[in-house]
Amino acid sequence: MKDSELYISLGFRAAQCVFAVISLGLAAGIIGDSNYGSNRDIFTIVVSSMSLVYLVLTMVLYPYFPILAVFSSEFILMVFWLTVFALYSADFGASSCSTTYFHNGNVYEVHSSQCRTGKAALAFGLLEWLLFFTTFTLSTSFTTVPSYRTQKINALLMKDSFVSKFSPGVLFMSKGSVTTDEEEDPNVAKKEGIDSEIAREEVPQTSET
Repeated sequence: MKDSELYISLGFRAAQCVFAVISLGLAAGIIGDSNYGSNRDIFTIVVSSMSLVYLVLTMVLYPYFPILAVFSSEFILMVFWLTVFALYSADFGASSCSTTYFHNGNVYEVHSSQCRTGKAALAFGLLEWLLFFTTFTLSTSFTTVPSYRTQKINALLMKDSFVSKFSPGVLFMSKGSVTTDEEEDPNVAKKEGIDSEIAREEVPQTSET
């Protein structure tokens, strides 16, 4: 594996972990400030927790991830973080963080600190969605598509072998785990060369008359 690919994987996964922890803390802070948990904040806590579990597994159990599991997890989390951003944008995007909060024709009394926390959660939700959109694109481009091209559906489901040979972070495959049609096995080439030599030796030499 190239060092640049390792640094890219570690960088993206570390940033995703940090933003997930921050988003979880912000959602918990809003719940603590209002003394009740809205569906929006509870959803954010659940998504943040799911993301942290997934990110830890990508660094600990990366050799054993089926490709289809990575593709599905990245896509689902990307959609979930887009939902988190949309929920906070609907509630806090147009708010001026005054003590009076208007929503759907109703007037709510909201602490300014809660509004600022909601705006921060909105920003980190957007950043986390952008990160998962990027990692979904990378994993699809460098693992799912190349594997499907060479081994079709068996590669995605790991039908022949459970070990997928991912590199840490499951954004790239480890060296030699994915081969293309243009790549040639040196052992096969060597064997073909030996066979051709034997074939030439077996051809009887005819003398010119």
